[in-house]
Amino acid sequence: MAGCAGTQERLQRAGSAHSTVRTEDILSDLASNDEAIRNFRAAATFTLESPDLKAVQKFRSARIRFRRPSDLFVSGHHRVTNLPVFKLWSVGHQFLLEFPLKKRDNYYSFEGARVESVPFPVSPSEIVREMFLPEDWSALPNREVHLVERESDGEAIRIEIGPRSRPRRLLSVTLYGTEDPAWVIVRNERVNDLGQTIAVTTMGEYILLDGIRFPTRLKTVFPIEETRMLLELRKPRVNADIDDSIFDIESRARELGLL
Repeated sequence: MAGCAGTQERLQRAGSAHSTVRTEDILSDLASNDEAIRNFRAAATFTLESPDLKAVQKFRSARIRFRRPSDLFVSGHHRVTNLPVFKLWSVGHQFLLEFPLKKRDNYYSFEGARVESVPFPVSPSEIVREMFLPEDWSALPNREVHLVERESDGEAIRIEIGPRSRPRRLLSVTLYGTEDPAWVIVRNERVNDLGQTIAVTTMGEYILLDGIRFPTRLKTVFPIEETRMLLELRKPRVNADIDDSIFDIESRARELGLL
């Protein structure tokens, strides 16, 4: 199936006309939308900020490739020469960071956990999960999903996921689309057992791609580690023809002499 790029529509919030809210409807919308996305590709502005970096890293000429369930490839390119400045893979529990112009700074991790010399303190696999696949919405038991309140804007609904006494995730969802509105996530907060916020993801500027509601602005913040990643996507193509070899992280790590 060719990538969906031709029928894009910028979505607007549906407003607060829907007074009756059911968790079953929200989870159904989230699950059906996620399950319709096999992969996507896009041009992007990619921003990474961390206390371990000397400065905020921002690449306006980045390229993104994502494949379910949680495989990600990002390349950042020089704005003048268009040559790749860095390449990042996160595939399963493996992570590879390549700097084509500074080969001695390349890194590979099999477990996807932090490597001391990698210049940010959060596992890329954690970032990918929080941005693109935080939960299997269709598998959540009803007893773990609780409507809390309508937020101050009158449109977003706040939901807690997990035990009432100790939720693991706080969601803000809202209806997008005027003709056939459906629920989408606008804020996703992950909480640990101590009640501390460990990740906050905001998603916005949704577009409609052949029936799929797709955010073109995603920002994840890990407040404890003071790490932030921002993706501003352009011309996304959903369910595109993506060569699986681009995610062959082990072969690339061998070519770089890291395996």
